[in-house]
Formats: sequence, C-alpha cells, structure tokens
Amino acid sequence: MTSLIAHLTVDCVNAFTLAEFWKRILGYTEVPGDPNQPGDPECLIQDPDSGQRLLFLEVPERKSAKNRLHIDLRQRGGTRDEELAVLQAHGAAIVADHRGSTGPGTGWVVLADPEGNEFCLLRSAAEVAAGQPTDRLIPPDFVAPVPPDTNDFVFERLGPEHNEADLAAWTSSIPFIKSLPGWATSSWPGRVFTPEENLADLVRHRDRHGQGRDFAWTVLDPRDRSRVIGCVYIDPDTTGAVQAVVRSWVIAERAALDAPLFRHIDAWVGVAWPFASYSYAPR
Repeated sequence: MTSLIAHLTVDCVNAFTLAEFWKRILGYTEVPGDPNQPGDPECLIQDPDSGQRLLFLEVPERKSAKNRLHIDLRQRGGTRDEELAVLQAHGAAIVADHRGSTGPGTGWVVLADPEGNEFCLLRSAAEVAAGQPTDRLIPPDFVAPVPPDTNDFVFERLGPEHNEADLAAWTSSIPFIKSLPGWATSSWPGRVFTPEENLADLVRHRDRHGQGRDFAWTVLDPRDRSRVIGCVYIDPDTTGAVQAVVRSWVIAERAALDAPLFRHIDAWVGVAWPFASYSYAPR
C-alpha cells in the first residue's frame, strides 16, 4: 500500500499574504467553496489544471534556518531570465545566482519568497533542450559515476578547486607522464602552465564534464587528501576506432601505483559505463 501527497504545507507568519504571493507566480487559484481571507490562519491554493495544492499554515515561530525542502520552478513559457524579472516584480529576492555555473546559458537562481523561504528558478524546457551539446559522449539520461575509492586512491571530479595541487603534481612529473602508455603522442603535458592557465584548463574540464562531453577525475592521496597524485580521463575517440579513450597518470614519486590505477579504472569502466567499446593502453 502506498500514499499520495495531498498537498505541500508551508509554515508561515501570514498565511494570506504568502498564499497571494504564490498564487501570482504559479497561476494557482483558490479552492472552489473555500475562499482565502486576510487573517485566515490557513490558506489553500491549487493548480487549476492538475489540482496540485499548497497549504500555508500560520505558526508562532519565524523561519530561522535554511529550508530542508524547497520548490524548484520551471516557467510555463518564455525564458528563465524573463521569469526572474517577473518573480522579482512580485516581491521575490535573489539569494544566490548560479547562472552560467557550468557554461554559458546554464545554471539556476535561488530566490526567497516574502517570508524568506528559498526556492529555485530553473531554465525552461526549451532552454534545456537548446543547450544540450551535440557531441555528448554519453546518453542524456546517464549520470557519470565517480570511480570508487580504494586504500591507494581517492577520486574527485576535476575542477578549479584543485588548481594549486594539480599544477604542482603534473609539473613535477612531465617526463614520467610522457613515458606512460597512452601519452607519447599527446600534446600534453608540454610546457609548464602558469597558475592562471592551469585554472582555465580545469574550468574547461569541469564544464565539459558537466555537459557530458568528456570526463576527468583527480586522484588524491588517501593519507593526505590535499595532495594530487594522478588523474583519470575519459574522452571521445577522434579516430572513430572505438567509442571512448581512457587515460591515466600518476606522479613519478608514486610510479608503483600506475599499474594498480590502470587495473582499478579498467575494471570500473567496463561495468559502470555504457560504452560499446573503449581503449585504455595496458600496463
């Protein structure tokens, strides 16, 4: 036996005022035969099409912490930014702006209603569809997993937060990395990057990972997670011989870990990824 959600209840100080705010931004109506009046301790509104309901219930306590449950909005028409202007005109306030967080045209905005309850404004369905890259390596509904940690390796999605440790790691081992299987014909690593250049490269990796175009994980020392000891990449095969190319490296100081990293990642890719074929230079 299962249950249905009858309505979502929002604790508040002024039920009528908050119900009126949400009526305007959602296009909801009052429930027939149950009109809301100023001073009502409970106010119920509903979607006229689906019947989905929101109940605003007055309580003595004011909001004191971040909501553990929040509403995500996707506009019925127009764009995210057009809807943002409408929400602000109705009294919503921006709490955090994450537009462009994973590339141009991406992201969302966190807002608060007149009593400080957070909610998010997403891109429209049309904006999401238009923003999908045409060179995705994985299906749109596949969520890229993270390699499982071991006693020798801890994995995190590569990003700008790793800049200093990543730059120190690979620049300490350029000749060794070039000697590893799969790296001899690569243009990277070559000259030493400036911190700014390396940061830009990590931002690129983060964005392309989020877009499903290619993937990279930094490899951290389990005994000192601030230290980068390697990296793992999954890229499309530009030759067309296979679907994906997997490569990895470790720093020269941890050369003995190169083969164990290969075995761990090769086994993981084989079972966790939907590739018809891939290559990974053996050790």
